[in-house]
Amino acid sequence: MNELTILANKYGSDKGTEYGDKHNFTETYEKYFKSFKHKSINILEIGINDGSSLKMWYDYFPNATIYGVDINDKTNFSNERVKCIVLDQSKKEDLEEFTKNINISFDIIIDDGSHHISDQQLSFGSLFPLLKDDGIYVIEDLHTSLCEPNKMLYGRPMENNIDKTNTTLYYLQNKQYNSEYLSQDENKYIQNNIGSVKIYEKENSHEWKKSITSIITKKLKIKLLYLTPHLSTGGMPQFVLKRIQELQKHKDQIEIFLV
Repeated sequence: MNELTILANKYGSDKGTEYGDKHNFTETYEKYFKSFKHKSINILEIGINDGSSLKMWYDYFPNATIYGVDINDKTNFSNERVKCIVLDQSKKEDLEEFTKNINISFDIIIDDGSHHISDQQLSFGSLFPLLKDDGIYVIEDLHTSLCEPNKMLYGRPMENNIDKTNTTLYYLQNKQYNSEYLSQDENKYIQNNIGSVKIYEKENSHEWKKSITSIITKKLKIKLLYLTPHLSTGGMPQFVLKRIQELQKHKDQIEIFLV
């Protein structure tokens, strides 16, 4: 059992293997998060609930500043490295106010909020620009994309179409990144900046039958400072060309600029 799963179980998070729906998302997250473990990073999580995952992140990332947002006031979980903010992710105005005033960028963003497809996509459109290049954006509980239209979740009917083509799971798998819940500019920004998308699915005995999460990366933009050589040198050196060719093998995740 990895360290993140041990911490999830210690604090009673359903991201682990012992509590709630026992999603075991932490098995996947450890693979992606361990390179950030001891760095001074900023983490944002949507959905605080009982504070269990905030405690998990606090222990796992000893040098991180962790921001938690929730529709309810959870400031009792705030401390020297954890900052809790009231935010309703279903309200565009709340998201816009947050992005306007936060004045920082994030290395990791986790959406464990309402699990409604409209809220997931609204949040992604608003918060993805706050993610650092090569950062990780997680949308959890994508199994809600599989439910039938109008199923009640947290007192609201789900917005899923019968054919599921407006769902977050379809949005990520289809790779067109053209959400009806986002503006044209937001869709274009995501299309231009999204790197890789990986979906992780496990069978589960809870009512949804599956536990599904995602790991979304933002493109790493690399600027290569290249001073134009004298014509007698024959143009760009081979070692520069070779490095550019190596980077272009990952062009879906990396953008290269010669300056």
